[in-house]
Amino acid sequence: MSAADELLLTFALRDGRAIGLNRYLEAIRTCAGVGDEEAASVVEKLAAMCPGPVRPVIRAHAGTMSVSRRPLPASMPEVQVLAEAVPDARVRPAVPGADLGWLNQQLNRVISRGADDALLRITPGLSSQTLSAALVCFAEEQAFVSTHPSTSPSVLVDMLLDELAHAGIPIRHRAEGLSRALMTSNETWTVSAVHGIRRVRGWLEYGSALPAAQLPAGTNVPSAVEMDARMWELAQPVADFL
Repeated sequence: MSAADELLLTFALRDGRAIGLNRYLEAIRTCAGVGDEEAASVVEKLAAMCPGPVRPVIRAHAGTMSVSRRPLPASMPEVQVLAEAVPDARVRPAVPGADLGWLNQQLNRVISRGADDALLRITPGLSSQTLSAALVCFAEEQAFVSTHPSTSPSVLVDMLLDELAHAGIPIRHRAEGLSRALMTSNETWTVSAVHGIRRVRGWLEYGSALPAAQLPAGTNVPSAVEMDARMWELAQPVADFL
């Protein structure tokens, strides 16, 4: 993305801390043409929201920025995903927030069908992410992630993969996206800066909820709950940036 693009960032803020806050502030400086003084004002506005819980929404464009607050959704460790993938009609998936209107419209339709989220379809049988989150799938003690060009960037995914690699879990990148067969046959997580790391508990298809696969007993892969807690251990106090 370029400084000409509007950048929209939103994430969870709890107990005065945010996961990957330094990375969000760097994105504001480098991707939206915002100077140090304006970036400092972002931190001041975040500090005014502390301790939370709250969901800050930061919009930056051509050197200007705004910060607003939204309620942080209740924590939900598992999620039900619509397996009937929505055709991906985003225009600028590489720019956070650029296609938010279309995504929210689709998400509202999915929720009305009884699901929490839905796969986004690249081509038949392949997805890069869901409407509101990134995807990480585990098979044979390995983590699989999409690196297809339509996969939106994610601070939390980058940090999660670093921690998984540190724990000895091999990371496998799939340039074509993740196959539906891989995800429905193996434990899959959704990863969102707002909702955190959540295990897919079921796949909704043709009105029926099919139980999702789980990690096998004795696996070396940490659970989604454990990794979400680990991310919050790494969360940075807003006060450190004042």
